[in-house]
Amino acid sequence: MKKPGYLRNWEGLARTDPLWSVCTCPDRKNGKWDREEFFETGRKEWERIVRYLSEQHIDLPRSGAALDFGCGVGRLSRAMAGTFSIVTGLDASAGMIHLARKYHAGEKSPVRFVYHDRPGLSLFGDHTFDFILALLVLQHIPVEEGLHYLGELGRVLKPGGILLLQVPVADCRRRTVFQRIRSVLRIRQRLALAGIGKGYGMDMHLYSPDAVEAVLSGRDTGVIHRVHTNHTEPGYAGDFRVISPEQAGDYLSVMMVGRKEKEGG
Repeated sequence: MKKPGYLRNWEGLARTDPLWSVCTCPDRKNGKWDREEFFETGRKEWERIVRYLSEQHIDLPRSGAALDFGCGVGRLSRAMAGTFSIVTGLDASAGMIHLARKYHAGEKSPVRFVYHDRPGLSLFGDHTFDFILALLVLQHIPVEEGLHYLGELGRVLKPGGILLLQVPVADCRRRTVFQRIRSVLRIRQRLALAGIGKGYGMDMHLYSPDAVEAVLSGRDTGVIHRVHTNHTEPGYAGDFRVISPEQAGDYLSVMMVGRKEKEGG
């Protein structure tokens, strides 16, 4: 079965510039990320997120099983290993998973990396994970498919478990007519998918927060915290912070924390 265009696009990015495709600092493009510096951004981001959630009186499970949905090369999976008993990094790009396993080979950590490009999360049973992370991933998945995945994330979350996700909700860019047309056509990306050139790009899909909450509610998972963040700012490299809508650059991003109802309560 032929892969969707966005998945083929990510396989191209895994071959040409995998680290930059995750942390898009302009001065790190074309293979200029130092690998250890790159993974350090994940450690710092995870520390900031845990600290922020603690300040909001949201406690993460300090053991158990965690899922890093859309893990890429494992930037955050590695950081999460100090918090959970086992971490599963899942990605639909075979190239990214290959690199994740390569970069973590020989390390003594509770992280495993799984390739899965089929619709849904059929390889996991109900109530598998105590914690699920989905940052910088749903934005690259077409909305209808992304909402389906959200329902699946709710399904595999254990009762009482926490789901932390982020989605872009508004395009704040001021573009000329030519820029808008070029964005729609995505000329370089289409040529790359046809085997001409290396112009792999990253589509951004905007989600309705209400639609996200409705899908999660259908899986007995209520949103207990919602805040605007800088995740979709140009050059984001793990420097997580809360922002106001007025401070947004290209896109306005929302981070949500969901908690699944405990059985019998």
